[in-house]
Parts: sequence; C-alpha cells; structure tokens
Amino acid sequence: MKRYATQAATLLAVFTWLASLPGCSEDASPAAETTPAAAVLAAEAAVRDTKPRVDFATFHATGELPCTTSAAEPLGQCNFGVRRESGGNAIVTITSTDGVSRAINFENGEPTGYDMKPGDPGNFAGSAEGKLFVVTIGSERYEIPDIVVFGE
Repeated sequence: MKRYATQAATLLAVFTWLASLPGCSEDASPAAETTPAAAVLAAEAAVRDTKPRVDFATFHATGELPCTTSAAEPLGQCNFGVRRESGGNAIVTITSTDGVSRAINFENGEPTGYDMKPGDPGNFAGSAEGKLFVVTIGSERYEIPDIVVFGE
C-alpha cells in the first residue's frame, strides 16, 4: 500500500507541475477530487497527453536519424518509426525533439509526400543521395538511410 501512496504522490507532483505550465488552465487541477485514485488518474492522463504521439510498438523498426526543424539550426537526432510494405512502399514517422511528428510517405522506394498539416509550408522535396534519402519540408530537413525504408 505504501508503494501506491508513493506513486500517487509522485504522479500528483507531476500533474501539479504540468498544470503550472503556461497554457494550462487553473481549473485543470484535481483539487476537486481529493482521493489518491483520482489524483493518480488525473496525473497519468496529463503525463500521457504530453508524450509524443508516436506509438513505437506499431512499427517494423525504430531508431534515430539526423534532422532539423529549422535551417538556422544544426542537424540533431529525431526518433523515427517505420511501417514497411512490399515494393519500397513505407511510411516513416519522425518525431522531432520538440515533439512534432511527421509522416513521410515512400512509394516504389522514393519519397513522395507527407502528412500536411494546417500552416505547413507545403514545399516538399525528396531525393536520393547514395544510400540516403534527403527530405525537406520548408526549412525542415530529414536524412533517412535507405535501410529504414527497405529494411535489411
């Protein structure tokens, strides 16, 4: 029972911290619910909602690849997951360090598009450079090794 009380206290502390972040409403705190179970459920929901939206359990492969979301920044490492189909068809989902997710489509082994969202620049380009696909979307740049798309 002590373990659950410790977990509840930890989750409540996390929830309180999350609720204090800019953009979180003050009425989002679990103050109305005073039971440990209610606090745990509220804190788990808050933590779950802050995680990147990539479910790595649904991919054929996961890892990191070079990326940047701004031309002014150097390349960093982004998490990716890939779902492969036959014939060089794949969807590579990339999550940047700021939690923004992109799904880049490949057909017949070539990058063909992405999951455009409102406000996106719409300038998509993809090319093969040796064993690397270089994909740009506006000022974003993703370097995707061909093994990610084709597998071993």
